[in-house]
Amino acid sequence: MFVCKNCGEKFDTQVNFCNQCGSSAIEPEEIPVYTAEPVYTYSAPVAPASSSPAGKILGIISMVCGIVGIFFTGISFFMSFGGFTDDDIASMAMFYALFFVAFGIAGMILGSMSKNKGFMGSMATVGKTLGMVSIIVAGVAFFFSFIGLCINA
Repeated sequence: MFVCKNCGEKFDTQVNFCNQCGSSAIEPEEIPVYTAEPVYTYSAPVAPASSSPAGKILGIISMVCGIVGIFFTGISFFMSFGGFTDDDIASMAMFYALFFVAFGIAGMILGSMSKNKGFMGSMATVGKTLGMVSIIVAGVAFFFSFIGLCINA
């Protein structure tokens, strides 16, 4: 783009005289060139979340609840197969499944709370996982116990 030095008129192509004022002082317009200097930033390293004692205690309790839940719902699972022949065993297996599923739920909740408090140990993860497995096993045991009660009725 070209600009008249006298009146400031702009032209797309190079001309010898300005159409506005008739001046012959037409020069290319200087386009400012901006060069950005590199910006150097420093980010301080982030320290890992500190493990609180409460998080560790919740992780341990979570793991214990998960182990108790999986143990007793496992027993109810195997008892549920005996429920196909005996009503008392089927009803006891249903009771175990319903009662000890609470330990599985507690294991999952306490494991999540432990992780939220910054505890990075594996006990909370084990508690959550065993809690989830015990809930699934309790559901299957309850189902088979219910089927056993229906067969024996």
